[in-house]
Amino acid sequence: MTTKLLARCRKEGVTVTPAVISAVLSATASLVPVKDGQDTMMNIALSADARRRYVSPVPNHDMAYHASGIAPFGLHVSAAPKTPKDLWQLARIYAQHMNACVNAGQILANPLIAGKVLEKLMGSVKMAYIPTYFMSSWGVLPFVEQYGPWQLTAMTPCFNARRWPAPSTMVQTVNGWTKSDAELVIQQAQQGIDNYSNRLQQIRKINEERKEEENRLARQRLADAERRSEDAIADAWRVVLRPSRFTY
Repeated sequence: MTTKLLARCRKEGVTVTPAVISAVLSATASLVPVKDGQDTMMNIALSADARRRYVSPVPNHDMAYHASGIAPFGLHVSAAPKTPKDLWQLARIYAQHMNACVNAGQILANPLIAGKVLEKLMGSVKMAYIPTYFMSSWGVLPFVEQYGPWQLTAMTPCFNARRWPAPSTMVQTVNGWTKSDAELVIQQAQQGIDNYSNRLQQIRKINEERKEEENRLARQRLADAERRSEDAIADAWRVVLRPSRFTY
């Protein structure tokens, strides 16, 4: 599968990364429900290895994550590729975006402005700027299974997502991309959408229950006010109609 993919990428004039991103966007678009003609924007963020771009370059024999990134790429669901021809066309478009960002020095500029971006995110979250997907390939790195008494069985990248909206999916691969990786991405994306839909339904149900309770309390307050008004009027009439104790 990898050999055929590489051969087709060379034929289409792109690298593997744009081809995979094009496929992911296409698969994601098929999972996003479209209601009432509303068009959803998908944003994808691509991490980049900063080690070889340092001055001087940092070798990759240390098990460390030197990551930077480039500007997110946005695509409306309605513009997602639907045919193989469209798929490769999107791959070429993304390749142009990726190369332009790299040539502009964004990989080195990104860490310099990351602090300002995070500072901005500490305020109100701007949904339009939030990526839907994160993709990063750690490449073919010289990891070994045994580090002294420690055995490397798996790696799980993580980050603080407390203020992050859903759904979002992070995909990071080591030593290549396989069919099972792609299937896992689609499965995770579907699970994320399902979780988001379920949570949205829960929020709507809670809001409806709160609204119904507020309406019930409002009706109760109105009934209480009407009853107090009727009691006050009745008391006034009793005072007016009460026999006088004075004689003339």
